[in-house]
Amino acid sequence: MIIASIIMLVVLVAISLTIPAVQNFVKDKVVSYLKTKTGTEISLERIRINFPTGLQLDKFYVQDLKKTLCCMRAASLFNWI
Repeated sequence: MIIASIIMLVVLVAISLTIPAVQNFVKDKVVSYLKTKTGTEISLERIRINFPTGLQLDKFYVQDLKKTLCCMRAASLFNWI
């Protein structure tokens, strides 16, 4: 029973990550955490999580002091299918 509950929880989390509102919530929390921890300017307009096929970042920007470290219009990660 406990194993079935754990598997069900993992499946529910995976399914909820495909909902755009949940994706935006997670994106905002991660960007805020990274800004605080690194002290750099980080922005991300949108994230698309296509479980289990991949992850796409739209308009990702990282700037430290006066240097741009990363600026991408779109990036696909883990797109193996």
